[in-house]
Amino acid sequence: MLPHEPESVVAKLYQKFRLAEPGNSIRLLALLPGEGPKLKATIFCVDLSSSPVYEALSYVWGEMEAKTNYFIEIEGTNMEITPNLYRALQALRMQESSRVLWVDSLCINQNDNKDKEIQISMMVEIYRSAQHVAVYLGEPNAGGLALFSFLNRNFHEEDSVDKAIEDFGPGERDIRELLEAYVHFCLLPWWNRIWVQQEYSLSRTNPTFHLGRN
Repeated sequence: MLPHEPESVVAKLYQKFRLAEPGNSIRLLALLPGEGPKLKATIFCVDLSSSPVYEALSYVWGEMEAKTNYFIEIEGTNMEITPNLYRALQALRMQESSRVLWVDSLCINQNDNKDKEIQISMMVEIYRSAQHVAVYLGEPNAGGLALFSFLNRNFHEEDSVDKAIEDFGPGERDIRELLEAYVHFCLLPWWNRIWVQQEYSLSRTNPTFHLGRN
C-alpha cells in the first residue's frame, strides 16, 4: 500500500473544501467506480437546503491494524482509513458509476475540533436528508451467506419457523451452521453502537444491510 500523506497535506485538502456555511453545509464523498484493492474518490461541498442526493453510511469505525494499512485516494491525497471502513467502501463501490456517500470519518475533518463539533451537531439532519441509509455490519462468518439468504426469503407472517426451515431445505448440519451464523450476526459490533437507533430510525426508506459484499 502507498504511504499516507502528512497531516499538513490532509489539512490542505479540507482547506480546499472548506464548508461555506457551517451548520447547513456538508461534504459528500463520490466513491469512484472500479475493481481491485485501490479505492479512489472525490469530495465536494453541498448545502443541505438544496436537497442533495446521497446515501449515508452507518458502520463501526473499528481499530487500525498494526501490520497492514488501508487507504483511499481522495483528490490525489492518500487518506488512511480503518480496515472496517475500507471493507465497507469495497462492498459499496460500484463497477460502472460513482456512488455518493456521506461517511463521517472522511466527510468531517477529524483534525479540526470546530468542524467536528458543527458536523456532529448536524447528524440528525444529515441522516434525515439522505435518500437512503446503507448499513455495513462487517464481514460474514462461514454461514453468513446462507443466513442472509434465509433472512431475505419471501415469507408470510403466519409461517412458523419450522416451516420456514423446511422451505429453506438445509440439513441438520446446515441448520447448526445457520444458527451459529445467526449468533455471530447478533453479536456484530454495529448493534452495540450508540448512534444505531438514530441512524436507522431517521432513514427515509428501509436501510439496506450489508454483510461483506452481500
